[in-house]
Amino acid sequence: MEQSEKIRRLINYFSLFDSPLDLRDAKLLINDFNIKNISDLGIILKDNLLALSEKYLLERMKYEAYNKNLIKLSNFILKYLLRYSNAKLICITGSLAYWNARPWDDIDLLVVANRRDLMKTLIKIFILNRKLKLAKLKINLCINFAISIENFNTIVDKNCSRLAAFDLIKAIPSDVEFFNSLISNTNCVKKYFNSYSNIKNKSNFINQSNSTYSFASIFFFILLFIYFRIITKIRNLKLLKKKLFINLFTYDLSLNYFIIKSYKYEILKNIFERIF
Repeated sequence: MEQSEKIRRLINYFSLFDSPLDLRDAKLLINDFNIKNISDLGIILKDNLLALSEKYLLERMKYEAYNKNLIKLSNFILKYLLRYSNAKLICITGSLAYWNARPWDDIDLLVVANRRDLMKTLIKIFILNRKLKLAKLKINLCINFAISIENFNTIVDKNCSRLAAFDLIKAIPSDVEFFNSLISNTNCVKKYFNSYSNIKNKSNFINQSNSTYSFASIFFFILLFIYFRIITKIRNLKLLKKKLFINLFTYDLSLNYFIIKSYKYEILKNIFERIF
């Protein structure tokens, strides 16, 4: 496929979210990206943003200040969560990581903790999220991916796709160096983004961490298993009544990870892959 066609498809993909394509992302996603290849495609380039219509640029400008302020607030919340939970790393993912969040969007999170503490960490963050709501902060935290440090590489590689690798790169981590050390050791990210194969593992914690399960972690796992079985059925029934079939979701839960799996994301993965 010609590079110009890939660029057009990539911009169309981001248009699904009423968003332009960041020029830096285009260079990351398309090998040997050449700005000259967009000259005959009717693509608008403004402030390092690419779009097929002015409305997507205006949409980004409309919510730019909102995203900037929400990221500042979210970083403060991450510090709060790290302080009062057993998480070793928390990352902002999803629409906010892409600087494309809207006031009605959740703040999606990726959480990393020791195997021994992962279930307890999830419960603590759910409780802390409830406290934030009681404090009348108009935000909702949503953990889409939680994983033990010991199994990070294995689980990420098992659930690998081009979109998943790109989502990891776009994530806003609480500890950049630690996060880069983690993802650079996955085959998933290296497979699609060669630049990450040169990042050295500077975190001794990754190699040293080898915690075992505790009775408490098994107990919390049972609590979470029951909770997610109930909450998933309730939320999916509500979605079915509203005929929002594309938003239906399921989950994978074990002592080493928790992953939300939505039908919408599976569709987006396929669309994203076909671009290349």
